[in-house]
Amino acid sequence: MFYLVAVHDICAWTHSKKLINAHNHPIAALRFNDDATLLATASNIATVIRVYAVRKQECLFVFRRGLARTVTVNSMGFSADSRFLCLTSNTETIHVFKLEGTLPKFLHLEDELLQKSLLVLLLQNNE
Repeated sequence: MFYLVAVHDICAWTHSKKLINAHNHPIAALRFNDDATLLATASNIATVIRVYAVRKQECLFVFRRGLARTVTVNSMGFSADSRFLCLTSNTETIHVFKLEGTLPKFLHLEDELLQKSLLVLLLQNNE
């Protein structure tokens, strides 16, 4: 059984709906990037995290957080440039996944700027 995410464009005149086959387990966490072109999802066991292109309903990335241990996802967030996805859980760990490949509005920034944007992302998610 697949659990679906329904994405509605309430700004479009057609009120179009997109269905994304996200996970085999109930969905526990969702997060859009800043311009809503990417959607990250995690199931309630949080061993697999997926990132989708919203308009095409296409899975771009699949990340494994762990294999044996079920966790509760506390928060997820994209960096400002959508190059990284950060996930925090009840295990007192932070996972940072690098989104490599062709992304919407993909930017190449200096390492120092990336570190600052990641720090801002982490601080915002902990407020």
